[in-house]
Amino acid sequence: MCSECIQCNPRWCKRTPQFDTAFVQRDPSQPGVQGFDVVRLHALFSFVWEDKYYPCALIRWFAHVGDVPNEVTGLWVIQPETNADGTPAVAVIHLDSVLCV
Repeated sequence: MCSECIQCNPRWCKRTPQFDTAFVQRDPSQPGVQGFDVVRLHALFSFVWEDKYYPCALIRWFAHVGDVPNEVTGLWVIQPETNADGTPAVAVIHLDSVLCV
């Protein structure tokens, strides 16, 4: 058994914020990371509605830059997504869509 601590803290150790990133499944038919979106977790919360429990996360979306990894590092390059008015693209999602490895 193992457990993992996800950091969503605006004042980590009374200093800078600490927000973990995660993968959210977008398209299971795509290979590897192309089937996932990258998000930054800002808050984890849950609620009960009509006797059903909903674990959720407040996230900020990130977008892939290009269709292939960086040729020098072999890593995917991402950048924060924004709405048409320039505000950060945020959403509330169900925790079932977050990849747990």
